[in-house]
Amino acid sequence: MTRDYRDLPPAQGLYDPAFEHDACGIGFVVDIQGRRSYDIVSDALDILEHLRHRGGEGADGKSGDGAGILVQIPHAFLRRECAVLGFTLPPEGEYGVGMIFAHRYEHHLEEQQQAFAAIVEEAGQTVLGWREVPVDDSVIGAQAASVRPRILQVFIGRAPSLRNDMDFERKLYVIRRLAEKRITPRSRKMGSDFYIASLSSHTIVYKGMLTSTQIRHFYLDLSDLDFTSAMALVHSRFSTNTFPSWARAHPNRYIVHNGEINTIRGNTNWLNAREGKAHSLAHAITTMIPEPWEKDPFMSQEKKDYYRYQNFMMEAWGGPAAICFCDGTRIGGVLDRNGLRPARYYVTKEDRVILSSEVGALRTDPKNIRCKGRLEPGKLFLVDTAQRRIVPDEEIKHGIASSHPYGRDAGNIWSTCRT
Repeated sequence: MTRDYRDLPPAQGLYDPAFEHDACGIGFVVDIQGRRSYDIVSDALDILEHLRHRGGEGADGKSGDGAGILVQIPHAFLRRECAVLGFTLPPEGEYGVGMIFAHRYEHHLEEQQQAFAAIVEEAGQTVLGWREVPVDDSVIGAQAASVRPRILQVFIGRAPSLRNDMDFERKLYVIRRLAEKRITPRSRKMGSDFYIASLSSHTIVYKGMLTSTQIRHFYLDLSDLDFTSAMALVHSRFSTNTFPSWARAHPNRYIVHNGEINTIRGNTNWLNAREGKAHSLAHAITTMIPEPWEKDPFMSQEKKDYYRYQNFMMEAWGGPAAICFCDGTRIGGVLDRNGLRPARYYVTKEDRVILSSEVGALRTDPKNIRCKGRLEPGKLFLVDTAQRRIVPDEEIKHGIASSHPYGRDAGNIWSTCRT
């Protein structure tokens, strides 16, 4: 993972883009049983709107620092919309959707689309069609409107040769990275950008240089009752010493955060060399944000061995940070080991989980609440809709820590480093 400074001014005087920070509002809603509904999306947007004080705004009160929502791909909705445009989507999971911020002028836009289609074909996949996302410009500020890109969705069909969902996700990742390397630099020379907010067969991101109250009204898709999901992750962005843009609005493609990810420069090279070693979402999160394990007399040796081994992979993100994450099947949160960012959750009798950096961000009938809790320092809170349950922290970490002889390997690495 690399820090992207492409839309920021160069270092000058006392300013350096390497020292930018974020402090934001986060939250999610999920149906533990995996039942999709528009209510999940609407409730998540309610949380986002109640986090308006967590976001940055211009003096006009209409130009936002950034807000966004990540949801499961709304298959029924997109199938309906694409049929109107003249192409048919295959079954769910057999295609990926990209949300792209592209050039506003038609000639340059067509050039970008052709270049992207060539990359998809080179990767052995098929472009099924394009859709321009309907928006309402009247709700956003003049500054945001003046730099607004064309917002497109591209639909990519999965090749029969790909064996499973993960193979397809990896292929979509390669397509995205090639597009960023080949199309984005040329786009900048044309006075624009080419940014892929998301490209996945599981999730999609709607975000922009908006206030948290604007996103529901700006993206018309988000008011359609056929736009359904079993989970939704939201983020209201406030950045200090930074410059807002459409591309830098959150959420990211897997995570949102409230606080500081303050070891990013040191970890860039570590992860570039070792990212293939992290095989699952929980593995990645526990590597990035470990428990305070070194002097815990009650922690099992296998967990200590696991964390010791991961020390060779990357420097821990010590926070202060609360992070929520989602891959389309699992959604959850984690707090840094110092516990300096709040995040609380409710579990309702209807098997929904509501989590936010603010208590009461979504109105909930107290009689409908089964239990309440908060993220604990270094502990994972994970909802798995495939298993239809909240998976305990200890179970997750025992499974990861016992999956490999980390104690032996950590000792071998340490011996090699000493010699």
